[in-house]
Amino acid sequence: RSGRRRPEAASNAEARERPLCPVPFGLSQRPAMEKWSLMTITVLLGLTVRWAVSLGSYSGAGKPPMYGDYEAQRHWQEVTYNLPIRQWYFNTSDNNLQYWGLDYPPLTAYHSFLCAYV
Repeated sequence: RSGRRRPEAASNAEARERPLCPVPFGLSQRPAMEKWSLMTITVLLGLTVRWAVSLGSYSGAGKPPMYGDYEAQRHWQEVTYNLPIRQWYFNTSDNNLQYWGLDYPPLTAYHSFLCAYV
């Protein structure tokens, strides 16, 4: 009897060995230097991707006065804020669809409408 473990004691020992919340990819079992190296590689990879993307052109480049995606977002906010909803997708004197007209589904237009208030 004295050499046997009680079931409660075994389950308590197992509970102490398992972490309360699991850490992905076994990071909790890696030495501190390996964690640091993994984070450094991740950050450097992210910076490299951002740098590579920045070498390319943007939509509207060389086409004044369109000037790219920032101008498109600004214009969509202006259109959704200043025009009635029924005119958002129609070419009128107040809404030239050739100049960054709304070309996304209505949910995106409502998002631009909400952002216009901010």
